[in-house]
Amino acid sequence: MNIVEASESPQTHIRWSYEAPENADEQAVACEAVAALFALADGWLDIVALEMRTGLYDHDTLTEASQRPSAPFHLLRRDSASNVRVDPTYRPIESRSSVLDTNATIAWLGGTFSEAHRDARHEPSLRELSIAGSRARLPAPTPAETLTVRCYAGEIEVPVDHGWVHAPTVPDGVPDPVSVRITNLDGALRLVLEVFWSPWADAPERPQAIRDGLLRLRDRGWRVDE
Repeated sequence: MNIVEASESPQTHIRWSYEAPENADEQAVACEAVAALFALADGWLDIVALEMRTGLYDHDTLTEASQRPSAPFHLLRRDSASNVRVDPTYRPIESRSSVLDTNATIAWLGGTFSEAHRDARHEPSLRELSIAGSRARLPAPTPAETLTVRCYAGEIEVPVDHGWVHAPTVPDGVPDPVSVRITNLDGALRLVLEVFWSPWADAPERPQAIRDGLLRLRDRGWRVDE
């Protein structure tokens, strides 16, 4: 692995879906989204920051209500990875945590839900969950301390930390190696994984770490979204 290609458009696009049980409430759907995200990432994608958009589920119309929470965008950021770039899509309310895992994220989500408006008709709902900052483990071990990345700005050197790399802050606009987002379509969860750096792309086959992560999703009841 001499030079890594970092593309501005996805080199690999993977979609999986999950149908929540008919009697599942919005809290249960949100917990599954969080657990699935960490199951997929386990061992090869170190999540440093998560961004979510909340909404209100309308039990009369059986979809997201037109009424929106006063603060729908939230960011949870791990304290111990200050050197990793965090790039939220919106201007979220930011929270910090010493640990960022399934339990910490569900607790954060529950606290956010508890502050949202609710009544007999409306229930707080997780509408989108995405990784806003992460490190990725290189598929092939390397003793090198830097990695040459070829991108729109030419060839740049990024540090390698015991096999882990992340997008540089300079130059601006280099994508993360991998992005993951989950959307909630009224109980039907859709996960989209996009690969922007060549070591994780499907060439000639999907890297083992990603295959293992997808198998963990399958064990949770997720399926390929055709």
